[in-house]
Amino acid sequence: MIAKSEILRDLHKSCTKGSENASDVARKITYGGAAVCWFFKDAKLHFPTFILISLGLLSIFFMLDLMQYYLRWRLDSNLYDKIETDSISPEETKKVDIRIRKILDRIFSFKLLALFLAFIFIGTEIIRKLLIQ
Repeated sequence: MIAKSEILRDLHKSCTKGSENASDVARKITYGGAAVCWFFKDAKLHFPTFILISLGLLSIFFMLDLMQYYLRWRLDSNLYDKIETDSISPEETKKVDIRIRKILDRIFSFKLLALFLAFIFIGTEIIRKLLIQ
């Protein structure tokens, strides 16, 4: 019979892998979005307002992306140190891990929201250009 700890470990690995894959795909889409924004610049390197907003949101995406992985490293290493020195009980470890996951889930959600909004603004600028011409 498979132990509960093995199932939990496998689920954790699966969730982590899924998050990493989603972040990787989102990162590639963000690079593409930034590249698309360059098509809207004029001869003086000025961008339309909606494209500037998109570039700002894409920048926010990258900042949140970095923050997500940095916080994961810092929080996990802090928890690891506490477990290693027996300064935290197994019950408390679970509570701390749940809090860590909630924080990281929120960052992940905000990161994807920034990406989604950036593409809405890019789409809005494309539609605006099509309607003007």
